[in-house]
Amino acid sequence: MKSLIFMLLAAVALAAEPGVSERARVYLAPPADVKLTPRGSVAEATMPNGPLVWKCTSLVGLDGPNPRVRVEVAGQDGKRSWVVAFDKQVLTSQKVCVHPLAAGTLLREEDFSTVQVWVPANPVGSPAWQGPYDGRYRLRRAVPTQTPLLAAWIEPVPYCEAGCQVNIQVEQPGLSLTLSGKALERGYPDRPLRVRLDNGSTMQAWYDKEGHLRDRRDP
Repeated sequence: MKSLIFMLLAAVALAAEPGVSERARVYLAPPADVKLTPRGSVAEATMPNGPLVWKCTSLVGLDGPNPRVRVEVAGQDGKRSWVVAFDKQVLTSQKVCVHPLAAGTLLREEDFSTVQVWVPANPVGSPAWQGPYDGRYRLRRAVPTQTPLLAAWIEPVPYCEAGCQVNIQVEQPGLSLTLSGKALERGYPDRPLRVRLDNGSTMQAWYDKEGHLRDRRDP
């Protein structure tokens, strides 16, 4: 009976010991804004007998997107070792929409609030949209409430559509005039726009920050 009680107490004490993955996480000592999730499970059913001596060695530190730690344990009858890999997440501020938004909605500050969210340190796919939210960009798709935006869902608002009548301001030393024509494509900021002038010729122009079409890109 006493031996059974002793075995039960030993099992409870062993269960109370931190597991291999937890030892690796504690060894890395992540700050409050970093979350480490072990990749898969660690087989640790069989441990050496007797008093155990633990050792941790960093293979990839917290500065990497997927930290890794070698955990070793030594006992009276041998050693065991594991490599524990983590997926790293960081706590960051992101804007989420405060109500559902339809495709084509202009991005404006009043439709968003800032929240703290956990994001992968090494995201796969489209990155999060970082702004601006000044009405110069719009949604390609509908977005539910409390959803962070991805850059792939956003497009700039065109200054003009293909076929629109446009005026190009031409300013050169000793010369200032306005040329009229039709846009051959959508016109966006920081992109050249092809315009067929009323005289039949074609030229490129650029929209400046104020939305004026000029014959050359602003320096």
